[in-house]
Amino acid sequence: MRSASLSSLYTSDLEGEAATAVSSYTMLLYTVTILLRLLRVENQSEIYKNALERTDAETKKILADLSEKLSESQRQETVSERVERRLQEIEQEMRTERQLVERRQDQLGHMSVQLQEALRKRDAKADEMEGLMQNKLLKSENEKSKIEDLHSQLLRAEADRVDLQHQVSQVALHRQSCHDEQEDNRRIRSVVERSEREKQELEKQILELRAKLNHSAVMSEVEELKQCIEHKDKEKAQLAMHIEMSPSPAWDLNLVLRCLMGPPFEPLVTCSLCHHSRKVSLLVAVTSARYVGELGALMAPPQHNIFQKKVTLRPHPKFLSKIVSSFHLNQPIHLPSFFPKPHGNKREATWISEEH
Repeated sequence: MRSASLSSLYTSDLEGEAATAVSSYTMLLYTVTILLRLLRVENQSEIYKNALERTDAETKKILADLSEKLSESQRQETVSERVERRLQEIEQEMRTERQLVERRQDQLGHMSVQLQEALRKRDAKADEMEGLMQNKLLKSENEKSKIEDLHSQLLRAEADRVDLQHQVSQVALHRQSCHDEQEDNRRIRSVVERSEREKQELEKQILELRAKLNHSAVMSEVEELKQCIEHKDKEKAQLAMHIEMSPSPAWDLNLVLRCLMGPPFEPLVTCSLCHHSRKVSLLVAVTSARYVGELGALMAPPQHNIFQKKVTLRPHPKFLSKIVSSFHLNQPIHLPSFFPKPHGNKREATWISEEH
């Protein structure tokens, strides 16, 4: 049964199956299963060949035993001849079986070569198809990138269009606003001119009213000032009646001077710069206060001023000196005559006569 199944498998059948396997992916699986079966058959043929070799060895051993037996028993020539013929028949059968096995092995080798060639063709075609698919994939990727670039360009163009529309609308609004602004400016100028004219007229009226008001206000202010002056004079007279001059000063100048002549203000060699500055400042203040008081006496009323060959100034009874002491309050101020002999100069004599 095994030899019959192998003899029924031809090369043309395998070629047709290989062609269908190359053309279709499903036939590839079928071809692989056939190849596995053929390999299994080849392995089985190897096993069978080994069994035949063992059988040959056993047969040779049997033949050797038989030859020994035949040599021992020459009487049984007919049996040995039959055995010899049988052995030859067995050997012939074994030879034919071996030839069949070798022929099957050749067929299997040829089939394996054809299958390998078909597989190589199929792999080459698959590689070619894979290359084509990769090329198509690359082309599709390139087209996709181009489409994306076009899409981005389209988006940018759309954005630019929107910006242009916005700019155009802004320009239109700006022109409209400029036109409106010009109209508003014309209206404002007309209103301003009208307001200026009205303002000038109002200013004229205000000036006239102000002149009238100023005249009346000046007159009223003069009256008020007169009343205030009279009121102040009355108050001064009333206050003068209540003012009492203090015969003694508010502070002792002699005590201050004695303190300045002692330590830490004296001696000047050991006196510090700070105390020296304070001493000088105080003395300058006292002297300045005296001068101020004397100058204040120049404002005395005429009855307190005596003009002879010299001018004698006495302080007003209500005058308060900066240094409150009997000396500064009661001492008269004598100013010598600036022109003791005025008759030498006509102009000076005229001044003196005018004074008298």
